Amino acid sequence: MKPSATTVSSALLGGAAFASAGTVGNCISLSYADGGIYCRESVRGGCLADLGDFPAKKSFRLNVLWADDMSLHLLEQTGTSRTYIQYQDKLYLDTSPGAFQPLSFTADNNTLASGETSWAWTGAEGFILWSPTGRLRDSTPRGDGSITGQGFELVEVEGYPGLKQAYWNQTLWEEVWAGREQGKFLSICYGDYKPKIIQGDRP
Repeated sequence: MKPSATTVSSALLGGAAFASAGTVGNCISLSYADGGIYCRESVRGGCLADLGDFPAKKSFRLNVLWADDMSLHLLEQTGTSRTYIQYQDKLYLDTSPGAFQPLSFTADNNTLASGETSWAWTGAEGFILWSPTGRLRDSTPRGDGSITGQGFELVEVEGYPGLKQAYWNQTLWEEVWAGREQGKFLSICYGDYKPKIIQGDRP
C-alpha cells in the first residue's frame, strides 16, 4: 500500500554543523551489505567497518549523500578519492508502533505498508536523529532540544560472533523521548564537502 502523507517522517542530524545538500557523509565505522548496515565489535567495544567472513553479495563501507529533500541516498566510494556512485536507494526506518526492524535502504517507499514508512533525513556531519515531524527539536526528549541517544541498536548476527546489524527500536525511541531511557546513537558520519558524484542505479 502507498503510505499516507502523515506517515512519512524524517531523520535529522544533530552535531557540530548542518551541511548543504550534496554533502557526503563518510560513516567510517559501518558497512553496507545486501541492503543492511553492519559493523564488527572491536576489542574496545567500538565499531569497525569489517564484515569478516560474512557472505554478503554486495558490500562496501557506508557512505551517504544528504539530498536536497534531506533524505539519505546510499553511496559507494570508487577507487578514485572523493568520487562516489549515488544509488537510488535511501535510508529507511520502520517507525510503526512497536517496530524492531533492521535499518535498510529502499528505492521506492510506495511499496511500503501504510503506517510503517519513514524516509531517513540527516545532515552530513554528526549523529543521525529521527523526528516524527521533520523538526530537529521534536527528535529530542520531550521536545526540549537536547541531543541524546535514540532508538538505534546493534544486534549480533547469528553464526558470526562479533558481527552486528543495525536495528531501529521504536519503543526505545519513545522511552527516550519521554525521558525514561538514555537511548543509543548509530554512528558519526564525517562530511566530505567537495565530492564528485556519479549517478548509478541500484547497488
